[in-house]
Amino acid sequence: MEVHVPEEPVMTWRQFFIHMGIVVLGLLIALSFEQSAEWLHRRHQRHEVREGIQRDLEIIATNAEGAQRYYEAMVMRDARVIRQTQDAFLRHTAIPELPAVPGVADWDQPNDPSYQAAKASGRLALLSEDEIRVFSEVDGPIQNLTTAFNVLDEAGSSLNEFSARFGMPGATENTWKDATPDDVRRYMAALAAQQNQARSIALNFATIHAIAEQAVHGERDLQTIYKAENEAYLKALQHMQ
Repeated sequence: MEVHVPEEPVMTWRQFFIHMGIVVLGLLIALSFEQSAEWLHRRHQRHEVREGIQRDLEIIATNAEGAQRYYEAMVMRDARVIRQTQDAFLRHTAIPELPAVPGVADWDQPNDPSYQAAKASGRLALLSEDEIRVFSEVDGPIQNLTTAFNVLDEAGSSLNEFSARFGMPGATENTWKDATPDDVRRYMAALAAQQNQARSIALNFATIHAIAEQAVHGERDLQTIYKAENEAYLKALQHMQ
């Protein structure tokens, strides 16, 4: 933006103030246009961030619900495996064939790419504090899942190692009778670890689903969201007992 001095000499105070008024008015108009453009740009960015996070929340709510059902079924299946295995070792009988694993999961790993992108670019600051707090409540449990899945994989690897050594339960060629007491203890510990981690993951998904559902429907009060989260947690815990 350029400001030009008058082409004719200023002879009186009146002319001076007129020229100064024109300059100031021009500056104010230019600044107002600049501020308006910036406001519209920020408004557009805010809309994009909200729309992206809202879309992610809807997908998260659906996937978390399916994942919760899947891991609740895993917990109950593992409970049956533990009972059967304990009975077999105590009675010195063959371990029966393992119950079927729950069917193919009808969900994808919940993720929040829009929130993560906004966080990395600093665009979260475009949202209100209530929105940021609510969206972070969803993001926290999602990030915790990585560690939970790693622990679950470790337990599964221990069980697979045992089956590789002694054969699959229920198979005629298995050699479980040759397992030492230490082998048995490690196997039972791995079974318990797998069940406990599956329970933890199911509860995690229950809270993710509750928070996402509340956020999808526009709830921004944290106390209301915490209440829904606790109710979902307790309900899922009771279902798996």
